Amino acid sequence: LSAPPDYDRLIAIGQEVFRAPEYDRPGVWAFWWPRFENVARWFIDQETKRVATRQDIHLEIRGQISLESGVTLTATADRLEKITDTWHIIDYKTGNPPSRTAVLQGKFPQLPLEALILSEGGFENIEVSQALALYYWQLNGGTPPAKMISVVADNIESLLAITREGVEKLTACFMQADTPYLFNPDLGNLRSFNDYDHLARVQEWEDAA
Repeated sequence: LSAPPDYDRLIAIGQEVFRAPEYDRPGVWAFWWPRFENVARWFIDQETKRVATRQDIHLEIRGQISLESGVTLTATADRLEKITDTWHIIDYKTGNPPSRTAVLQGKFPQLPLEALILSEGGFENIEVSQALALYYWQLNGGTPPAKMISVVADNIESLLAITREGVEKLTACFMQADTPYLFNPDLGNLRSFNDYDHLARVQEWEDAA
């Protein structure tokens, strides 16, 4: 907690990753390496500023809580960081993060669910806390190289209550034998990429049509 990471060490780690066979190509180096350097400088600058008020930090930490429906809710948070008595729940994004409105509407529940787990003591060795702030760190290496985007830092108690109610209703619904598991239950909000399209054989059905 007392010292930020070293810029040269971060660059060395980046060079090692970029030399992996799947990345070690001229086009990747030409486009992505300058962006990585920009992000690295921004990141070290932020770490240098934050270390003065940092009280605790956990990276890639897994947590879980049990729901009334019998489902165990699990999550792995990119970064949990305590700054001046407030826990910051941070998710790294290289693309455009969801809007604050979309998060509060429940369309992108990742950060609220992680906040719920944290508030109920689901992350090991972290005290229960409702002093929370939710952030996306958008790291794209452009101009500027990164942004800290606050999702919510107020009315956290209301958000936690809504999140708990919503996930309880959703899991209870899917515990019923007559509930269908649709590959995309909201056809009016189709995404360009879905992790589960291949399981639903979407491309196969589209070709058949």
